[in-house]
Amino acid sequence: MRFFVLVIGLSIASGPLMAGCNKSLLLFDSWTSEPINSDKVRLTSNFTYKGDRPIRMLDAKAEFRDILGEFIADFALERDISLIKGATHQVVKTWDLDFGLWVDFNVERLLDLNPTDINQWVCVEGVVYQDGNVEKF
Repeated sequence: MRFFVLVIGLSIASGPLMAGCNKSLLLFDSWTSEPINSDKVRLTSNFTYKGDRPIRMLDAKAEFRDILGEFIADFALERDISLIKGATHQVVKTWDLDFGLWVDFNVERLLDLNPTDINQWVCVEGVVYQDGNVEKF
């Protein structure tokens, strides 16, 4: 029985939560947040592609946490995107602050926190290079 529980635990732990992540391929240049009205926040994020090989598809997510590690927000980046080394990319997201209790986003904290108290990164889980080769991290 213990073996069975261990196997189940390991299979769960090795799932998506343990997926590989390259945090140096696509870097944040800057981000800004602004209220649109009392119910919405606009987040503008700018990124630079640091890879040596051109890509045509990307599996990546941008994430924000406070300096103590509490989750603030995340979003998936556009999947079908072509980037060459040094290329910049901008993403503009708008969040409705009235998501309901089932969402664990604290986007409004981006408006109030000192920017130096926010850690942000892009987790790239995979890319398709222009030559068709696939790399997963």
